[in-house]
This record gives sequence, structure tokens and C-alpha cells, in this order.
Amino acid sequence: MTPRAGKEPMTGERLREWMDRYQFSQRVLARQLGVAPSTVTRWRRGPVPQGRILELALDGLLYETGALP
Repeated sequence: MTPRAGKEPMTGERLREWMDRYQFSQRVLARQLGVAPSTVTRWRRGPVPQGRILELALDGLLYETGALP
């Protein structure tokens, strides 16, 4: 079961919770996703455009780091 298995859309609050839970800083997350740190800041503050794509990318990061089987 992934951390975002529920049906709620990705929000800034959920992204902040994810980052806290898996100990990703904004800078590290931005580098891993190939976006500017200001993009992660914008996502953390409000609605996340293309939230499902971000959820898949976050799952991929967890898989790569061994946090997901």
C-alpha cells in the first residue's frame, strides 16, 4: 500500500506531510524530480497541478530509496 493509496487529490498539505514523513527537504525533492526548488515551494503552498503525476513520481522516489518494496 502506498502512502497516497486513498482517493484524495494531492494538495500542498499532503505534500508537506509526505516530505516530513520521508525526510525530504525542498531542495532534495526538487533535485530528484528535476524541477526548481521554487516549484516545490509553490506546490507546498497550494493546489498541485497534475497531482496524479506527482504522486507517481513520489512513489518512484520511495521505490528507488527502498522505502517501498
